[in-house]
Amino acid sequence: MLKKIVVGLVVILVAVFFTMVVGELRRRTPKLVNTIGGPECAPGGVFSASPIAPTDFLSITPLGNLSPPDHTVPTDHIYVVIKENNTIDPAYDRPVRAPGDITIQSINHNTTKKQGAVFSNDYALDFSPCTDVRINFGHVTSISPQLQAAFEAARPSCDTQVPRPGDDYTYCRAQLNYAMKAGEIIGTAGGGTATGLDIQAVDRRQSGKPYANPKRYRSDALHFVCPLDLYDEATKA
Repeated sequence: MLKKIVVGLVVILVAVFFTMVVGELRRRTPKLVNTIGGPECAPGGVFSASPIAPTDFLSITPLGNLSPPDHTVPTDHIYVVIKENNTIDPAYDRPVRAPGDITIQSINHNTTKKQGAVFSNDYALDFSPCTDVRINFGHVTSISPQLQAAFEAARPSCDTQVPRPGDDYTYCRAQLNYAMKAGEIIGTAGGGTATGLDIQAVDRRQSGKPYANPKRYRSDALHFVCPLDLYDEATKA
């Protein structure tokens, strides 16, 4: 009898843990807007500028990376790891540029405090070059003065969560319609707690991924692609 009770408790704890992991993953994964105005996407590459200069990054971690507990399931984004990063010192900040002619749809400013001290403080941006391609830049350390002014003018809404005494997480989000040209400075990455820039890409021109149960996923999650595949052939070369 006791053995059955113990087994039952273990099953319940595993189910609770899995539910928490999935919930946290959904919270951290930005929900990209399905449709906006703008040009139709032509076939092939839509980007022509590297978001971080090739001389400024050390490596690129591909889609599907596993890094528990933050990434218990395969990641839906790549990492551009800034040079000079190591496990002791934060990476030096490097310029982040628009990869193409884009429209920024939203900006999130996320601040984490632990025991009253700032642990992380960075931005996430959703943008699109055309109607069927959506990109998210995560862990942008700072945004340009012009973009900061646009963000503040959009009157962001903020929410603070306190998961435990002394720790608080503040999320501020603003909707924008901010146009940028390829190569224009968005801000910086590196110099914080993250190793570099996260890049998530959705391409609705591509057929949906063959998940075992697609109903468990948001519609945009069926179209995650490697952002590097969205570059024109000349840039890839």
